[in-house]
Amino acid sequence: MNDVVNEVVALVRREVFSHSVSLRMELAPALPAVLGDQVQLQQVLINLVINGIEAMQAVTERPRQLVIRSRQDHADQVLVTVTDCGIGISPENITLGIFDHGSWRICWPSAGDAEHSLKTNAVLRFCTRISK
Repeated sequence: MNDVVNEVVALVRREVFSHSVSLRMELAPALPAVLGDQVQLQQVLINLVINGIEAMQAVTERPRQLVIRSRQDHADQVLVTVTDCGIGISPENITLGIFDHGSWRICWPSAGDAEHSLKTNAVLRFCTRISK
């Protein structure tokens, strides 16, 4: 999965730079293999990065930082997070819950999350085996 993250970073580097965003990666070594269409995984990550960049457009009083992290969550899952320091999602605009699609899902912070107003954190859980 780290290879996919690195490929995505190479693809969005110009967009990141042109919006004065600092991109940091914290990638865990030796992650288990992730089964899935590499192009689809890249597209999901690209969308999250672009959304993070757009969420920070109004930020002027602090650095615009985007962090992509990977780690092994459970024995059979890889967790990839994309975190920005945008203005966040207001409680009236947040939809609680999880959007599931096949082997990945995106989670948004709950309305009770103390940090939700400071940043939007989209989480992708990539299962290393796909249940049929």
